[in-house]
Amino acid sequence: MIISSQTLSTLNLADNEIGVDGARYLANALKKNNNITTLFLSGNKIGDEGTKYIADALQTNKKLTKLGLGKNQITSQGARYLIDALRKNSTLTTLYLEYNDIGTEEKKTLTTLKKTNKKLNIEF
Repeated sequence: MIISSQTLSTLNLADNEIGVDGARYLANALKKNNNITTLFLSGNKIGDEGTKYIADALQTNKKLTKLGLGKNQITSQGARYLIDALRKNSTLTTLYLEYNDIGTEEKKTLTTLKKTNKKLNIEF
């Protein structure tokens, strides 16, 4: 459904506890679907492993502009996956990471990515 939708541009799956398996499925869909511009996944317990799948999709998806990953038990490891992805992705403009356990160093690194993508706004 998500993969083949030509009209779906915003997908809000917040607080559905999709977990790692759901994140993997959505990441695969994002690699194939170029219509989704906004994806809210807050409160889904995807953790670092699920974040890795989403970050991998960000490296190839050039349509997504807003991504909500708040309250997902993401640690500094998950943030590092996102850092790597954002170094290759210049289309994401808003990233929500509130209520996660991301370390100070990773927050600083994420903030410095704004220098290469001036449109990027990250909420911690």
